[in-house]
Amino acid sequence: ETYVVWLYFHGTQAIILLVDLLLGRNALYLKHAIFFFAYVLAYLTWTVVHWRLRIGSYAGCGAYPDKGDCPIYNLLDWNKAQATGILCSIVVLFVVPLSQFTLWWCVFSRRLADFLLHRNEDESDDESASDEETSSG
Repeated sequence: ETYVVWLYFHGTQAIILLVDLLLGRNALYLKHAIFFFAYVLAYLTWTVVHWRLRIGSYAGCGAYPDKGDCPIYNLLDWNKAQATGILCSIVVLFVVPLSQFTLWWCVFSRRLADFLLHRNEDESDDESASDEETSSG
């Protein structure tokens, strides 16, 4: 059930974001990706702080008898530092850049399509104007 809720929540947001980027006129430059990198690094840092201070979970978790040992997310369990470190490295080095590049590509493709569409409209307007000049002259 938790996975279904997670997929619904994040999947719905991703679809809305992509539709907005394709249909809207939002600007997105690769330099804007630094904000997402900063957010991801801040969040991962918070998971380490959460683990070191043994904040845990109010409701507890099935993996640990002490509530203070429970991670924010099971995948970010710093009690299993090697696996969590590998996962965080994959996210920072591959997932974040690929997700940002994908968003940038959507915006770039939309802008390119707009440019080509308007260029073709301008060319057809120029041709019709020149046809009118030759027929009236």
